[in-house]
Amino acid sequence: MKKLASKKIFSTYHIFHDQEQGAEADPTLFMYRHKNKPYHLDYCFASKQLMAQLKSVEVGDFEYWKKYSDHVPLITTFE
Repeated sequence: MKKLASKKIFSTYHIFHDQEQGAEADPTLFMYRHKNKPYHLDYCFASKQLMAQLKSVEVGDFEYWKKYSDHVPLITTFE
């Protein structure tokens, strides 16, 4: 993340939700589809210019998505 930031490329989730790397409130992976094994390890990165057009970043609902994957989607919307 630091190397990307030095190139002015940032995580949309962390910027939009004003959260630090490693202290995410929303998990994107539930190991073996178990709700009690949450991790945040999915990302969408964007340039500084594109970040100015960032409209929203949502994390999919575990209960809905668990039938498809142990990951939930990170839904990023730009203007």
